[in-house]
Amino acid sequence: MKRIPKERAGRRIGQGLIPRVAVVVLLSGLGAAADTYNGPLQWHAWSTNNAEGTTTCNPTTNGQIQYQARYIVTNTTDEFWMKWEWNWWNKQVAANGVGFTSAPNNSVVWDSRVRMGGSDWSCDEPVDIHVDSAETGKWYILNITDTGNTLADSCNDSMAAFAVNEINHVGTLVTFGTPVASNDLTNLYLDSKSTAEQSGSNEELWFMYTTNDWATRSFVEISTIGANTVLSLPIGSAVKFGSLVKWVVGTFADTDTNTISGTTSGVQNFDAGAIEKYVARQHYVLRTLLENPSFEVPPTTNAPNAGAYHWKYGDPDTHGGYSNSASREQWRAHSDFWQAAIRGSWAGYDNGAWWQEITNEYDQGTIWEAGAWVWNDWNFTSAASRLKVEFYDGTGTRLGGNTNTFSNPGETWTYYSVTATAGADVAWVRWHIEAVGVGSNGALQIDDAVLWPSAPPVVTNYSVNGGKDVTDGQITGGTFSVVHWLYCADGVETTNTIPPYFRPNFDILNPSGTEILTDRVYASFTYQATGTTVVASNSTHSGADSSVVVLGVYTTRVSMISSNAAGITNTAVLEDGTPMTFEVVDDDTAVPRVSWENLIGNPGFETNAAGWSIYGIGIGSDATNGESSSGCIYVQEQGDGGYYRDAAGADDTIYVLTVRARKESGFDVVNNYLKLEFKDSAGEDLGNDNEINLNSLLTTNWQTFSVAATSPASGVVYVRPVIGVWDVGGSGSARAYFDNMALSRAAPLGVRIGATSYSASDLTTNAYFYLTDGDLANVSTAAPLRLIFGAYDVGSGLSRGTADPSTQMNVDVTNTDGTASFTVDNVADYDSAESSPYSESFEGECTSTWKWTSVSASDIADLMGTNRVTASLFDADNDRSDDRGIVTNQQFGYL
Repeated sequence: MKRIPKERAGRRIGQGLIPRVAVVVLLSGLGAAADTYNGPLQWHAWSTNNAEGTTTCNPTTNGQIQYQARYIVTNTTDEFWMKWEWNWWNKQVAANGVGFTSAPNNSVVWDSRVRMGGSDWSCDEPVDIHVDSAETGKWYILNITDTGNTLADSCNDSMAAFAVNEINHVGTLVTFGTPVASNDLTNLYLDSKSTAEQSGSNEELWFMYTTNDWATRSFVEISTIGANTVLSLPIGSAVKFGSLVKWVVGTFADTDTNTISGTTSGVQNFDAGAIEKYVARQHYVLRTLLENPSFEVPPTTNAPNAGAYHWKYGDPDTHGGYSNSASREQWRAHSDFWQAAIRGSWAGYDNGAWWQEITNEYDQGTIWEAGAWVWNDWNFTSAASRLKVEFYDGTGTRLGGNTNTFSNPGETWTYYSVTATAGADVAWVRWHIEAVGVGSNGALQIDDAVLWPSAPPVVTNYSVNGGKDVTDGQITGGTFSVVHWLYCADGVETTNTIPPYFRPNFDILNPSGTEILTDRVYASFTYQATGTTVVASNSTHSGADSSVVVLGVYTTRVSMISSNAAGITNTAVLEDGTPMTFEVVDDDTAVPRVSWENLIGNPGFETNAAGWSIYGIGIGSDATNGESSSGCIYVQEQGDGGYYRDAAGADDTIYVLTVRARKESGFDVVNNYLKLEFKDSAGEDLGNDNEINLNSLLTTNWQTFSVAATSPASGVVYVRPVIGVWDVGGSGSARAYFDNMALSRAAPLGVRIGATSYSASDLTTNAYFYLTDGDLANVSTAAPLRLIFGAYDVGSGLSRGTADPSTQMNVDVTNTDGTASFTVDNVADYDSAESSPYSESFEGECTSTWKWTSVSASDIADLMGTNRVTASLFDADNDRSDDRGIVTNQQFGYL
């Protein structure tokens, strides 16, 4: 459809225009009171290029005066104008005010009603109905209706107007009445009046609606229209209770620009001017147990302003009423057409009230909300304006309630509410609003009343870190997930932040109750169970300061509010009372340890234990249960097999094999062996093997195990470490895990001066290195003294540097007789360039070098004799106070 702009002034007469098509279709309607005129109208259509033509449109007075005219564009696309007239243009019917306006994106409506005018009534002519860009082959249709069965023979009598959207609706006139109160969010119900559909009709109407005043819009189709039925606009989950929905009947398909096209029963669809009383109807989506909450339905007795249906005592029952200056008005409804009012004393009273009560079918302890939208004239005053929710027993005795004495909002529709908790024996719950001591001017106006039971939201489930313990490092880094399942039958509010509403958020408290995260709004909300359950989650957060991070049981707390403003703050338990807690553990329980050159590759069994050979059954690799990185291997109960890997070997050499290991609870086998074997070039066993059975030694915590053996005197080509299991005939499926293996034939301390390396007396930390005073006198920049330490930390790596001996690895060289020390707590001579980088300080091949470029005579004098070489080792784990793993004065050997 083409857009139809606001009417251009001026009626075109006598321009030599030719009519194209003008067809009259008579429609039926509803009854109304008689007026003073009932006669034919001349319908005129003209364009810029063709002569004017007329067609007589006779009315039907079957209860409601109605006219319909259809126009088809048969030539080139252009603009045209339309108007009804009789008595030679002295009486006219056309647009009121500025006439046509284009509602958002192709929904064409009138600014107000159709208007009568002309010289016979001594008033201005109504402006033409203007279509600025007609399309060839498209039909245009106009329906005019009036509430009476004749037209008033007077100036400015207004008529309601409405147009349908397809040519096959020629037998249908749809007028929209009261929106039907419903707690169904998936449909917007409109009480419609229509004749039955014509046979073969396409039977569809398109609507466009918005919940944000046309910033965005959505489209919906009603495909079946019956006679005098409730139309259901299927809006799905697009709106929430409390939304203000504006809607128009569209002359478009389901996009902003497409026209309705195609044919039905051989008749072409068309673009129509959708003419209705208002630019946009709006409907407030209520969740309420009150009847007639928008005051749209008049009372069945007396004047339509005297109360409202269900708001008038005895109409239809005794559970609603109004008093004194209260009246039902059609002034400026918050939504739809009518609202309640409490008028100033000009109405004869200095007070007024409205009330309605509903049967209580809910439990003791239910939170009830009473609410309404309120507006008042700028000059309206009252001594007090009150909104109440009240509870009554079966005898009519008031049991309690609550009152919101609110400030009159002025000329802006404002929502007020009040909540109260029902006690025992509540039979009736009453909504009540009143104004007392009113001044002489204006009125307090009320619309869209709410009375609803609201249980506060609850947490039904939670997960922290995917159900695993959180480490202190994750707490400090904020790298753990938090998920809560939030439930409320009324829906959990996740977007509205206008008080009293807020977005769901959570706190985390450490074991002493200190908040390490406060009011953290979830990053993601996922809806389940038709919106009653919200999965609220966060995958990362702000890291906590290390000073408040401790090990132990932490607590999560949740604050949230329902869509009906029933809130809960800082709940720390699930719906069933289960505390929402989780355990924080140390991410590095191992302390630094002595190491030496590792002779085997892939000691951490990464990438499915690549490079390792496997034999037998009941063994395998694991990518998730390793102590460091991710890989490890396991042996299993009932197994018979193992892993091995060959490394280059030498004759008559001491080898030490170490490995980190732990077991699952219940693991128990006949033999879980850690073994060293020596092989010749053909892979034949040369003897001198050594093994230990770890079965009784393993615990569920990671520990270090080692085995040592001296290779045979000749023929050694390979040294083979083996991890295996033998449990034939056993039972169960528990596992033991192994990680970070090291195979070495070097001492943990190396001593060099220049290019000369000094031999260790053995491969232990008790090894002796023999130097002379002449060796030390030759120390220089070109030939420095180096002490090379083998140490690592599997959990977090080593802390090293030249600044702080209280947190960094440091070295002592002290004479065993206690008379002198060459160096104490030394960090200054650490040489990072000749040491393994931090990234390698997690593995056994890590080395750290201390270097001196001169040794003085007094230093040599101090070193004469036996000197114990020690180092204090610190790991890099510093997530909290006292978190570092420390080994103090670890012995590495003797000079």
